Amino acid sequence: MAQENTAVHDIDATIDALNGGLTALAPAAAVKNIESWHAQLEGSDDAGLKQVAADLAELKTLLTSSPLNGKSIGTCLTSLGKGTTSAGEGASGDVSTRLKALGALLTKAGGTLS
Repeated sequence: MAQENTAVHDIDATIDALNGGLTALAPAAAVKNIESWHAQLEGSDDAGLKQVAADLAELKTLLTSSPLNGKSIGTCLTSLGKGTTSAGEGASGDVSTRLKALGALLTKAGGTLS
């Protein structure tokens, strides 16, 4: 139960950050959030979560590149959103609901940049 509460808290924090808008989120804060999620997911045996981890690694690379490529970031966010929504479908309870909400936000954010 404690692990689920931690997951819900982490998802909620990410949702809150995205609700402020992409441009309101400092790149350093975004990278820190990405690194945290990547560390949690990269060792997963689940193929879907491995893809989410790969998308996170790509997003980090895109956000630390100069100049930023909005179209590429948008495409990556859309892929990440779809993978996150899919992960939500395989989860249960509050985690499922929140992952689906996060996936929808990521997909929407990606669409604004593509």
